[in-house]
Amino acid sequence: MEDSKMVEKKDTKSVHRIIPCPDYDVTGVECWLSYMAERGYILRDGGVFRGIAAFDRCEPKKVRYRLQPAQKGFVIYDNDGPSDDEVELNGAFGWKYVAKYGVFNIYRADDMDAREMDTDTEVQAMAMNSLHRSQRFNIIWMSIWIIVYLAIVFTSQPFLSMVNRGSLISIALVLCVIIFIVTGLVKAVSLYRLRRKILDGDSLGSGTNWRRGARIYTVKAVVGIIAYVAMIVFGCMFILSDGVDRNQMPLSEYQGEVPFQTITDLVSCSDIQKVDNVDDDVNTISKWSDILWPENYKVYEYGDIVYTDGNICHGGLVITYHEAKNEWLANKLYQAYVQRAKHQSDYEKIDMKIAGLDDVDAYWDGSESVVMRKGRRLIVASFYMSGENRHEGDLEEWAGCIAVSLE
Repeated sequence: MEDSKMVEKKDTKSVHRIIPCPDYDVTGVECWLSYMAERGYILRDGGVFRGIAAFDRCEPKKVRYRLQPAQKGFVIYDNDGPSDDEVELNGAFGWKYVAKYGVFNIYRADDMDAREMDTDTEVQAMAMNSLHRSQRFNIIWMSIWIIVYLAIVFTSQPFLSMVNRGSLISIALVLCVIIFIVTGLVKAVSLYRLRRKILDGDSLGSGTNWRRGARIYTVKAVVGIIAYVAMIVFGCMFILSDGVDRNQMPLSEYQGEVPFQTITDLVSCSDIQKVDNVDDDVNTISKWSDILWPENYKVYEYGDIVYTDGNICHGGLVITYHEAKNEWLANKLYQAYVQRAKHQSDYEKIDMKIAGLDDVDAYWDGSESVVMRKGRRLIVASFYMSGENRHEGDLEEWAGCIAVSLE
């Protein structure tokens, strides 16, 4: 008599396959796993992760698989299995726990005559009710996690995040999160329908043709896996990347020309004689490009402004420059800078008008800052000038000198 257990070949090899059915297609998964066993592939213990099944090669044989609702609460890994008591109880009737797929535990019976598991619809309904309660917790937890995740990602306004950390990374990250949410909602609805089916007296049963819709689901599963991995990768890239700090170098080493006025150009102001003690080995510049904002700069400069009356004002100037693909993007970025400033606890608006600009907004938020836009170009100038020698109205005159860059 042939041994009822699978006999592995000496040249055992493993294969990996994307499960062609979602976990809530209980009978479809069961039939597919049995089909794989008939082809000589047995599901490895703990061999399911993120919808990918690992099989060991063995002698082809008919076996039965059954999926049972997992009654645990929130789980992180697909292979979080049932309790030892549950495994022992089912094992006594010929069913061996193999792996966990989604919210279901997978059991296998090598004996085709083994007694069915939980054929009583009331018992199945109790298990599904427990699963339903745990799923509600999972949905709430997932929603909180996504809200916190997006809040961290876009804490400095979406357009600021895009221009500083990369538009493609930001957009891809949002799309991945959307896919993640939609997938979770679809699964929750499907499990709800399955629960209603059992409560109406239908058994989970077996015998579904798993090939129906398998190709479409496989494509969806691949997209889901890619989205899951991409969300983690793009999330890390988003957090770690910052255009402002990329390619930062001393101004003395920068060989190109900047498309805007700098602190030394303030000498064009009527009451400034010269700008002294400008050390380009200390002052820095960053330049980066983006698909939506092709040209971006950030310059940190320190120096002394010498007025025509001999008085000196010590401080520095920080200029951020952006050139957008179109005027709409430039306007959105302008609004984002203004909104971010208004959320600062020490924000105080400064009245200012500069002729020839489309938009201008001045304020105090720890420094005197002016946001200026004309067409597709935008400049944010922050003046860190201190001392009793400041002249009245010099901020507007300095900003006007910088605004010349946008003409």
